Amino acid sequence: MPEPTAISYPPPATHVRVVARLASLESLCPDSALLRRLSAICYPLMALLILSACTLGFPDNQSTQNDVPIVDVNTTLLTVTWVENGDLWVWRQDGTRPQIIASGGVVRPYLAPDAQHIAFTRGSEGRPLALWSASVDGSSAWEVASANRIGAVQAIQPALLDVQWMDENILYFNTARISENALMPQNDLWRANVHTREINQLLAPGDGGSINISPNRQWIALVYPGNYGVQDGRIRVIDPLAQSRDDIFFFTGVSSGASYPFFTPVTWSPDSSELYLAVPDKDLIYGDDGTTPVALWRLTLDNRDREVLGAVPASFFGLPRWSADLTKILYLRRLASAANNQFELIIASQDGSNPARYDIGQVGSFGLAEWIADSPTFSYVNGEPGQIWFGRPGSPAQSVTERIFAPQFLNTVLVVYATEPAQTFDLRYLNLQTTQWQRIASITHPIPVFDARLTPR
Repeated sequence: MPEPTAISYPPPATHVRVVARLASLESLCPDSALLRRLSAICYPLMALLILSACTLGFPDNQSTQNDVPIVDVNTTLLTVTWVENGDLWVWRQDGTRPQIIASGGVVRPYLAPDAQHIAFTRGSEGRPLALWSASVDGSSAWEVASANRIGAVQAIQPALLDVQWMDENILYFNTARISENALMPQNDLWRANVHTREINQLLAPGDGGSINISPNRQWIALVYPGNYGVQDGRIRVIDPLAQSRDDIFFFTGVSSGASYPFFTPVTWSPDSSELYLAVPDKDLIYGDDGTTPVALWRLTLDNRDREVLGAVPASFFGLPRWSADLTKILYLRRLASAANNQFELIIASQDGSNPARYDIGQVGSFGLAEWIADSPTFSYVNGEPGQIWFGRPGSPAQSVTERIFAPQFLNTVLVVYATEPAQTFDLRYLNLQTTQWQRIASITHPIPVFDARLTPR
């Protein structure tokens, strides 16, 4: 593994005109945040994307199975829920055996922050047509939002798109229109209370966007993608009841190279006072010469201040991601030209200055790094399927021998993951410090679909 090498770019721009092109979606392993968006929108592609774009593996030690729990069961409780052949299962590290919570048609589960409730989508043929909620013991199951109820409001055949917990009681979700085996976002917003069983549509179609809840749970940033080439993309910030609505930023709609829209990812500051985002040129996906800049923006809520921090020559599928403390960014950059099949992983300062190469890899086996929890540690794909590397600024990358697919990091030590998907695969959790793992269940399902939480006892 090479040591990080300093490289130089043009000084950060105060404003940018980005005219770039990138190859196709298949030419590069997407980052996991984009993958989650694409898998929700284009569910027929979910299996292919998860297996090709979200295959991750671990420091050069042989990982081994351990019969002793590798989580401190006296202070924490690990809860994992998954889908197997349309049934919803749950397992808790409290000595109980896995149990079925709901039978038939389950598509995807979402564990509440306190792991006491599970929201899950249901529908035929893997389509998320309704939203349900149940306690982890299987009681209090109820249909939060049915296709009939949503369809009656919006006069379409709806499906659930993005589902997020605000806290242990409140769910937010938006919907999509089913069109030619794809889900086209409606950019609306709904709110549901799992205890009172109240449900309300807060924003009509076109008034919402992708859901980004602030750390203090007082604000929701909604990203509306806009139309390609038109400056109607929008960042809207609302309070939890949508009584206050503030459009703090507009941008030109970006092409995704397909029928689904491109949602610009945003990052909240730890104190929930600012938003950080990278805005590419509308044509970035159609080419990439490794020099075209992507603007880095900082938006301040209180005074509506909008500031361009700088710019970086990032790839469309490797757009910048800020660290939890906002001091560093990670992004991918294509080497030399669009015909080159190599990408480099770059780590830089918050504004894009001081870029340094961290690693290099080939298209199809190299992916954008993602920061792990609230830490300076990040992970990224490089090499064989299921192999993931871990890095930190100023330190060389490390990997372990255990091959990991569809990983979910609960902190910098513990990860829940699937073994290589086949007719049957294992769902396991691994301690990255000791490299010891434990099996949760053996599952028969086309792809790994699960959620996990680590909560205090």
